[in-house]
Amino acid sequence: MTSSDPVKAGSAFPAEVITANRLTDGKVVYRRADGGWSADLAEALTLSGEALAAELDRARAEPDTAVVGIYSHALEGGEPAHLRERIRAQGPTVQAGAGLPLSKIQSKAS
Repeated sequence: MTSSDPVKAGSAFPAEVITANRLTDGKVVYRRADGGWSADLAEALTLSGEALAAELDRARAEPDTAVVGIYSHALEGGEPAHLRERIRAQGPTVQAGAGLPLSKIQSKAS
């Protein structure tokens, strides 16, 4: 992960990343240092404190953005600190078509 405001050990603020969902496909994405978005957590910009707040404000103020639901979450050891964010980072927990009748799934695959 990249960082424009390195988080020092023992800092009062934990390292955080900015996340959202991409409108075109719903995938979880993370804010990069160049202001873009990536589906790869390893490319995420890590921030804390005032730098985090400023970047969140910039991301939310962008016109015509391709993402929704912009917020930040903490990291521990380079991984999401909370279970919800670990699940989001790993991708869907169900297969596409789960819950649909088999006939519907087969006709979509044809």
